Amino acid sequence: MKRIAFLLLCIAPSIAQAYEQDVSISCGVLKPSYQRERTFTCGVVLSHGFTDWFALNAVYLNEGHPDNHHRDGFAIQPSVYRDFNRWRLQLSSGPYYSMDTTRRADDVVLHDKNLGVLTSLTLKWHPGPRDWYLGIGYNHVWMPNKLNSNSVLLLAGTDTNKGSGTGNAGYGSKMKGGLWIGSANTTSPGSEVSGGGQLEVEFPHTDRISYSVAGLYEGNTTLANRKGVMAQAWYKEKFKNWTFSAGAGPYLGHDSSRSARATKLLGVASFRATYQLTGRTEIGLNFNRVISFYHKDADMFMLGIQRAF
Repeated sequence: MKRIAFLLLCIAPSIAQAYEQDVSISCGVLKPSYQRERTFTCGVVLSHGFTDWFALNAVYLNEGHPDNHHRDGFAIQPSVYRDFNRWRLQLSSGPYYSMDTTRRADDVVLHDKNLGVLTSLTLKWHPGPRDWYLGIGYNHVWMPNKLNSNSVLLLAGTDTNKGSGTGNAGYGSKMKGGLWIGSANTTSPGSEVSGGGQLEVEFPHTDRISYSVAGLYEGNTTLANRKGVMAQAWYKEKFKNWTFSAGAGPYLGHDSSRSARATKLLGVASFRATYQLTGRTEIGLNFNRVISFYHKDADMFMLGIQRAF
């Protein structure tokens, strides 16, 4: 089931067709089940509409730090919505692949990967006939035989379909080369922050779908020393000079810190925001989550530049 969830993240962008687009960020307060404490939560959602009432969401959710937990993950949500003048009521629910770092009573660190369901209810308000909106939301995470959570959120976003304008001046249909450099950190306690980066070539498929091949170096975090080659499928939302992207795919990585099975097929999921600096050049911010399947996941935050050929 875990592999199925990751496969959904890989193939979901390929089925998208242009109708209506939406990008939002959220933050709020999360209450775990069976615990009294509360913690901070945040998330990013890219939503693509297929009709005037149905959409598909790609979600990154960080559930914060409840007692002895640090859980985040990715979800694909079928979504239904209804518009009332400047208001939109939206209900979404779908598979949520989570990664949870916990510590057992004997002090052994566990990295649980589980497939559950993320259900979201949001109310959005456009202040006027413009692309930006504000809203409130509710998330419920159901994880079989694991910690469930409920959260209340404030959110802000934009309907990128309304705000489309300058675009890429025709260079969205060109091959791009990119260089991304930043920090990497294994999600296990005791990991050190290391420098990392990736060199990437991106190939367009449609205005909103592209594919990329990249060499990735995660640096030496003392717990992992990985490098390899990855391929990703990308879904893009364009808003004026900005492009917001969600990508996922396989990653063949070699971990020099492992004495056995040092080379393994892993997974990677990414969110990216780029700004069109000139006709051919974009700069931006990229987040990678490396999904190791052997308890050495990693997060990478990188700045980069892309150039169309």
